[in-house]
Amino acid sequence: MRLILVLLGVAAAFTSAAQEFNRLQADSLLQLLQATKASAPKVEILTNLAAYHIFKPGENKVDLDSANTLLQEATQLNQSARIPFFEGRLLLIKAIMLREQGNEADGRKAVEQAIPLLEQSTYRYHLGRAYNELGGYYEWQDKDQLRQRIVLTHKAADAFLQAGDIEQQGHALRMLGDLYGVNREFPKALVVLKEAVVAYQAAGHTKLQGVYELMSRASMRVTDYKSAIVYGLLALKVAKAEQDSSLQLATINNSLGNLYRMAGRRETAIRYFRDALGVALHFDETSNVISIAYNIGLCYLDLGQPREAINLLQSIPVHHTSDPHPIGRTWLSTIYMRAYELQGQEDSVLRHRHALERAVVDPVVSQDLKYAAYVVLGRNYFGRQDLPRALHFLRQCDSLEVPPISRPAADRAFLAYKLDSAQGRYREALVNLNLYKSVSDTLFNEVKFRQFQQLEVEYETSRKADSIALLTQKNDLQSASLRVAGLTRDITISGIVLSAVIIGLLYRQYRLKQQSNQVITGKNNKLERLVKEKEWLLKEVHHRVKNNLQTIMSLLEMQSNAVNKDAQSALLTSQNRIFATSLLHQKLYRSDNISSVNIATYLSELIQHIKDALEVERPIAIMKDIVPLELDVTQGVPLGLIVNEVITNTFKYAFNDSIEHPVITVSLTHQDGMAELLIADNGIGFRRKEEESMGLGLELVMGLATDIGATVSIESSQGTSVRLRFKPRLSLHSMVSAGEEYAAV
Repeated sequence: MRLILVLLGVAAAFTSAAQEFNRLQADSLLQLLQATKASAPKVEILTNLAAYHIFKPGENKVDLDSANTLLQEATQLNQSARIPFFEGRLLLIKAIMLREQGNEADGRKAVEQAIPLLEQSTYRYHLGRAYNELGGYYEWQDKDQLRQRIVLTHKAADAFLQAGDIEQQGHALRMLGDLYGVNREFPKALVVLKEAVVAYQAAGHTKLQGVYELMSRASMRVTDYKSAIVYGLLALKVAKAEQDSSLQLATINNSLGNLYRMAGRRETAIRYFRDALGVALHFDETSNVISIAYNIGLCYLDLGQPREAINLLQSIPVHHTSDPHPIGRTWLSTIYMRAYELQGQEDSVLRHRHALERAVVDPVVSQDLKYAAYVVLGRNYFGRQDLPRALHFLRQCDSLEVPPISRPAADRAFLAYKLDSAQGRYREALVNLNLYKSVSDTLFNEVKFRQFQQLEVEYETSRKADSIALLTQKNDLQSASLRVAGLTRDITISGIVLSAVIIGLLYRQYRLKQQSNQVITGKNNKLERLVKEKEWLLKEVHHRVKNNLQTIMSLLEMQSNAVNKDAQSALLTSQNRIFATSLLHQKLYRSDNISSVNIATYLSELIQHIKDALEVERPIAIMKDIVPLELDVTQGVPLGLIVNEVITNTFKYAFNDSIEHPVITVSLTHQDGMAELLIADNGIGFRRKEEESMGLGLELVMGLATDIGATVSIESSQGTSVRLRFKPRLSLHSMVSAGEEYAAV
């Protein structure tokens, strides 16, 4: 009798705590089953044993058969007892078993029958499990089903709270926060996820990296970028502290990469994306591999490095890219199309554009991804002067719901500005241009940039705290040993007075040195503060200059509608010259280094702008091979204007109907301390006297070349080539990258 009471107490503990049993506990229940005669306790024991076989590791058929036999016996016994709680729990266990057997239809019916019965009981844990089980049958892709799943998950969290199972409540709240995020209710998601953190911490649950990662994504969606980076770095810190090597690590690094890309920190973003890609490849997760590769490709394209983007995609194992899901095909085709477009490879662009148009219409492709793809397609058709197709994809963007403050939204506004300008709708064009500038400045401003830098430093500091603490302990031990040795030596010294004098002099010298160091440190801090203030002020100046130049360009474009064709051409030439200077100021205020500009990124964007502005009648391919030098501003501006003048003249005069495939080649090399800029075409060329009569354009090129100390040579044989050789004034970063010895002049 005493044994029976003890075993009944064990069974009650299993039920109330809802534990998953081990083999020893299951054996105890079997002993209790043999000693029990009453129906109700036997039903409870049989139910717990059935749960043991269902939830034990592995999915063996013999375990499910054993569970089914135990459930049938328990059901027969409960027909006489008629206890609603037992009947509800039996149905819940049966529902889980049926789902694991692949019989989802009967499993859903069973859990739907279980819930009303469990709602009559005070044992709320099993009710919470039932709500979760039923919620799993609702698809998150369908809005109505997603809403119903949110309701069920909310009920599950409340049931676990009433049951006193705080950890299960935390799991339910985390799931609820994730579902709110899928439903784009991001403020609600943040509230629920914070409650999940509190529940987990109260339960002693330390693996919070998944919750923090969800909080980071939700904060980014509500444009709280400071909180987004805090939660993202915190998720990575917790994951490393917990030695998490799961696929969750790829998700965390991917989210951080997206944050840094949005802030303009593309090199840092690539580092996080690369870490994420390594984890995804390790787990052989195709969808994660392709999505992360897509993000890295976007960074390379933003940096004007299309070849790097193509090389990355081609380096991925072929079984990930040979026959991807429509979402994956959309990602891959977008990157390939834009990369080949930047390289002027029209055949490859056409192939991947057709693939993108086929993939993006699939219903499984998300609205955000559709929106970004439609913008890319619209820009491509605009560049080919196919305005109806470009307008079609712009209208497709307007039919979707995406965050108004996002990079795709900014790109859409710029495309609308270009289309309105091409159609002579200058008032609408100016509105869209101002919208583009507003969204771009909201996405990237100096305050957010400083917050990102500060938080990254704090994270790196805390990441090294453990190793610093260990080194400090070792240093303390060594210092203690040295003090003992010093004391031993001091005792042997007979000249106590002499030692005291020496110590006094040393102390006096130490105090003087300390005071001197304090003065020097104070001056250094002051100088550092002044330098930083100067840098921020210079960035603000560049920012305002860029905005003013953009406004002037818009006014010139509006004015061109009221003048004749020759004047329009002159105004367009002036616009391009102004854009060259405006773009450089934009690069300066968005860069860490305000005294130099990355010439590869600068010239790539400048050339694309000239191409978009002048490519009217037929496409002209532009091939670029530009080394990523960090040039001084005093050379960057003249070089941009030279490129603008030469390419503009090439578009106007180099090609006629006899040239079937017009191509312009732009290259910038750096070797043996000299830089060489080459702009060549396969056009009709010109006679020497035509060169002497080129007018203001050539005079401007010659004058600007003199400003940067360059020699100019012009040749006309099977086309025209303009070659400049000059000694670049490089930044320290560029010199180190090129492997040169840096010396201040």
